[in-house]
Amino acid sequence: MATSPLPFVSFEEYLALEQKAPYKSEYFHGEIVAMSGGTRGHSLIIVNIARHLGNLLDGSDCELHSGELLFRTTNSRVGAYPDIMVLCGQPQFEGDRDLVALNPKVLFEVLSPTTEVYDRGKKAREYWRCPSVQQYLLVSQDEPFVEIQSRGPNGTITVQWVSGIDATCPIESLGLQLPLASIYERLTF
Repeated sequence: MATSPLPFVSFEEYLALEQKAPYKSEYFHGEIVAMSGGTRGHSLIIVNIARHLGNLLDGSDCELHSGELLFRTTNSRVGAYPDIMVLCGQPQFEGDRDLVALNPKVLFEVLSPTTEVYDRGKKAREYWRCPSVQQYLLVSQDEPFVEIQSRGPNGTITVQWVSGIDATCPIESLGLQLPLASIYERLTF
């Protein structure tokens, strides 16, 4: 039996539904995608990054947001809740409310088996369409490992891998170093 394709939903329609929904979902190319729950490890990694990175950003012109603030890509093809989003300088929001951020500088996603392919592939390509994004960090839950994607001066994207609990994660666009021991605090592998 053939199934009917899902109807196209505009970003504006999605946002109106999202503000009333009892659970969060993301927007991808006209479709609404429900978000799944996380694990203890996923949650601890997000909290650890937010706590340690937030302390490092203290006194700067940057603000850190957890997965509660929606980010819309430049072309309105994706609306997502990055696990961590850093806005620097004058934050820009869609419309007259601060519901949808438009100009993040750094994005973090903590990988899980159900989202890793999407986070590394389609979502990453859409994130990089936003010119304000300077770094995208993909953080493993399974081992102390971070993939750092960075935008170079000529617009090319480079990839650096950092692994091992004693390693340090360079967040060059912010001029900071984040120890992996801080990211993975209270976790054992």
